[in-house]
Amino acid sequence: MVCKYHSLLLAEFTTLTVLNINVQNEAIKDQLLVKTRSIEDLRGLPPQVRDLEVPLKNTEDEYNRIMNQIAPLSSIPDEILANIFEVGHVPPSLLSPRAGSAFEILVSQVIQRWRTVAIYTRRIWSRIEISPTTSGQLVAVYLQRSGIDPLDLVIDFERVDAYHHHPGWQAVIPHLSRCRNIVASPGCLENIDEMWSAFHSVTVMLLERFQMIHDFRRTSIDHVFDGGAPALRDVRIGGLQYCVPPLANVTSLVLWNLNIVLDWSHLRDTVGGLLSLTHFVIGIPLDGLFLPDGFESAIRFPSLHTLRIVADYIIPFEFLLSISAPSLDSLELEGITSEDLRYFCNNDALRVLEKFPCLQSLTFLDPNVDDISQETCTSFCNMFPHITHLAFDFNQTQPMSLEHFVEAMVSNTTNSDTTQSHILPELHTLSFSKLHPSSINLLSDIVSTRHALRLPLTLVHVPKAALRHSGQFSEPLDRLRGLVELMEYQARDWNVKTMIFE
Repeated sequence: MVCKYHSLLLAEFTTLTVLNINVQNEAIKDQLLVKTRSIEDLRGLPPQVRDLEVPLKNTEDEYNRIMNQIAPLSSIPDEILANIFEVGHVPPSLLSPRAGSAFEILVSQVIQRWRTVAIYTRRIWSRIEISPTTSGQLVAVYLQRSGIDPLDLVIDFERVDAYHHHPGWQAVIPHLSRCRNIVASPGCLENIDEMWSAFHSVTVMLLERFQMIHDFRRTSIDHVFDGGAPALRDVRIGGLQYCVPPLANVTSLVLWNLNIVLDWSHLRDTVGGLLSLTHFVIGIPLDGLFLPDGFESAIRFPSLHTLRIVADYIIPFEFLLSISAPSLDSLELEGITSEDLRYFCNNDALRVLEKFPCLQSLTFLDPNVDDISQETCTSFCNMFPHITHLAFDFNQTQPMSLEHFVEAMVSNTTNSDTTQSHILPELHTLSFSKLHPSSINLLSDIVSTRHALRLPLTLVHVPKAALRHSGQFSEPLDRLRGLVELMEYQARDWNVKTMIFE
């Protein structure tokens, strides 16, 4: 909102400046008239007079310079023009490579005055990208023009074998202490070793985000930024073995596909004591996980609100047993299988222990539970009695058959005791990113049944394709609209492989 207001203020100032320009300035008009006549005289001479080409070019340049003096933008003070450049300089996401020419390069090539102002506007030179094609000279220019401003450093050598002693990287190393964001894809073992050597003991007082992704295996265990990183809040580590910065003040943490197998004690040593952590994505191999008796020494996350577990690398419910997160309100299970659910439902500790009293949102990301029974689905849902929002989000795979899960929405407990309360009594929202057309009839029946049981749903998100169905599906859709608010599901990019976590 501040940037938007700032932009409007600058635009208003520019408009008022243009209105106040005295375009009738007689002195400038006289200069232009003289230069125009000189150009006409020079152009009227025979082309054989080669010696006059240089004076002609100089006179035309002088003419253009005088014209620029009376252009509306020329009356804007340098400070305001610099602010306009800063507002217009919207760097791309750190997770995305720059597309096309950089803004700071473009504005510095318009006119001489713009170039001068742009060169001394340090903030627009604060993002430095280093790739195999980046020249060391260009990096040196950015380092000089950015002055002492915090740097956003993007290193991308993912698609090359080595950048050993790359001149751009060598130029950046002395400036690592003023980095605000670091996003690195090292590319190979030599690059990793060189990068870790530079990161190992440096103090990064301004660093807010650190991301490092690679699939290469190495045998040593190293930490980075041992000199301290007190402002670090966002850490995303993928495919590296223990390339971990100080985590004490981190609020968002992604640990994905580390090339090391951890047991419970190693996991506790890595992420234990993170009192400020609110968002956590974990997808690392855990082998021989030792769960503490009675959960007295569970890993505690007192501030954790959102947790995503990538089941491709971890048994999700063993991890849930190993942590304490009393404030957790959103749980996302990515790639969960029927075997995972059966393990969960057969675990006595999970069945008797309500570990997450504040949990309200449960999301299945690309689940693979087609062969699951309704009894297991019902048993699973019974373990999260306070869920208000249940979502099934499919990214790449085809949607599974959701009949058993949807039918579980109206089941009693798994035994025959009908005096027990219905499952998910607080549920009010169901979301489906993809849905078999045949499931629309079932969904309509379930919504009707819960309405009759006085457990009504208030909102159902369905894919756009389902909303566009006609013919045999028009009746169940009409019934749904009569009972709940029906809205189109808004897809989101949650692929953990891109390390994007919103």
